[in-house]
Amino acid sequence: MLANQRYYALKIQNTLEDESFEPTIRPKFKIIDGVSKKEREIDSAPFFPDQIIHTLLITEFKPYFMKGMYEFCCACVSNRGSHYGKKYVERWIKTDKSNVKYYLKLDIKKYYPSLKPKVVWKILCKKFKNCKAMRMLKKIIFAYPNLPIGLLTSQWLANFCLQELDHYIKEVLQTPHYIRYLDDMILFSSNKKKLHQARIMIGNFLAGMDLQLKSTWQVSRFDYFDKSSKRKGQDLDFMGFRFFRDKTIMRKAISLRIRRRVAKVSKISKPSIKDVKAVLSYFGWIKHTNSFNFYNDVVRKNLDIKKLKRMVSNYDRSKRFATGSI
Repeated sequence: MLANQRYYALKIQNTLEDESFEPTIRPKFKIIDGVSKKEREIDSAPFFPDQIIHTLLITEFKPYFMKGMYEFCCACVSNRGSHYGKKYVERWIKTDKSNVKYYLKLDIKKYYPSLKPKVVWKILCKKFKNCKAMRMLKKIIFAYPNLPIGLLTSQWLANFCLQELDHYIKEVLQTPHYIRYLDDMILFSSNKKKLHQARIMIGNFLAGMDLQLKSTWQVSRFDYFDKSSKRKGQDLDFMGFRFFRDKTIMRKAISLRIRRRVAKVSKISKPSIKDVKAVLSYFGWIKHTNSFNFYNDVVRKNLDIKKLKRMVSNYDRSKRFATGSI
């Protein structure tokens, strides 16, 4: 936190008024994505003034980004996370079986590293006129060779740059059901041939943005039961869930992480608050999937959940007391 907030607020105000802001470029650092296990290069920015200005810019642009946003764009947007997307995928599976017969799964090859400043700026200029906010956003965009992972502005720009694609898929290709989680896309249809055609058309659309689809795309018959009640077809692995015709379970990588975390915490007499919060945070996955047996066998038998919740409650209360917020 900044000690003299009024002083720094005035400095930010002056920076915005005279457009003197210059982005701070820090060395990238690498992380291993917890779910995909992919190595990613992350950019960061100092809290002052960069993160503050990024937040102010997004606050300014957000209403306009949201206005044209596809309703099933489900990443990096408040109240539109994986559980939001899951709810609608399950709804389509249950209520429109004919159009959820086949699915096309695809994503963009190295989306952030491949999205160049000139492309982002061209898309922005179609919707926004020249103004102070645009000129400052332009400085951030062109300060990097591509869209940097890790910045607040990047999350919103990454979604915004695919808005035209969303409308193209729904309005031109007339896909019955379509959902996007950043650059991961799922299209449902009753016609397998149409999905193959859609994949080619989407690839052509992205080529106009100097982007390309990964070669790992797939068109599959969605999970179903034959006349003898034998399960056939392919389940859908998306947003950390595995969707079946009659159930939704966690992705194997997530259930494995929960098993490991529970095993670690159960062996420690006084686990750290970090480990306790990590265990409790996984409850969202367990609660929103068909994981009752998993919960009983893995979590409930090894941990006293009520005790863990009390630990977090007591920790948060003591922290609020120490900072004088109660």
